[in-house]
Amino acid sequence: MDDLKKNGIRNEKGVLLRNVRRKTIRKERRRHSLRRVTRRVVSAVLAILSVWVAILCGHMILTSPKFLVKNIIMEGNSHLKEKDLRRYEDRLTNNIFILNLGAVRDELLQEPYVKDVYLRRELPDRVHIRIEERIPYAVLRMEGRECLVDREGVILGPLEEKTGKALPMVSGIRQDKDGFWKEDLSQALSLVDALKSFGYPDLSEIREIEMSKDRGAILHPAAGSFEILCGAGDFLHKMVLLKKVSADLAKRNWAILRIDLRFEDQVVVGIGKSV
Repeated sequence: MDDLKKNGIRNEKGVLLRNVRRKTIRKERRRHSLRRVTRRVVSAVLAILSVWVAILCGHMILTSPKFLVKNIIMEGNSHLKEKDLRRYEDRLTNNIFILNLGAVRDELLQEPYVKDVYLRRELPDRVHIRIEERIPYAVLRMEGRECLVDREGVILGPLEEKTGKALPMVSGIRQDKDGFWKEDLSQALSLVDALKSFGYPDLSEIREIEMSKDRGAILHPAAGSFEILCGAGDFLHKMVLLKKVSADLAKRNWAILRIDLRFEDQVVVGIGKSV
């Protein structure tokens, strides 16, 4: 009997302890749940406040006259006309943060003389524009008109008398839908490169560079009525050969009709009647 009583007491104590533990666990769970809910509510309130503050600050920045563009600095421009400059200034006279500089850059790149352009914001109210311009390299006479081209063969616009005087003239190119005229122009400009690099003959001594469909590049000297057939290929090597043969021809009393450089390591001289 005593053992039964003792076991009964122990069982009652165990039940009581388990009940106490359950109550304690329930209380802890309720506290944790309350803390989680509180944290979530606080986080939501802070997020709402942050969004509201951001919207308020954004509105203040976008409407503040302090950030209205007042100064536009443009470097490197020598060909954009006044009316074009005013058009770009109108595009950029806005809040500095909402300017679409990419669109303005794309538009500027459509200008013939603009090779590349760099734009940047300078807080609080200035935009800096740096233009890299194309440089006239030759005069192209094609289809009854004369225009300036750069080294890449990009047509810049009609010939300007002051600029064109110092540039070599390229002729004989006919425009076609397949774009072969650009290949011919590239050959002509490569010949100009060779003349500039080697220095002989001097560009001032060349009246015209003619591109012939059958004979390739042809030099027409400013003085004399003969022609120098250059064909295509390594023009620098051909100018070296030309200089060598010219030194020899200068000693002879010949009437030169043509100098043909189209053959590898060989120069063919066509002569008329001796003088």
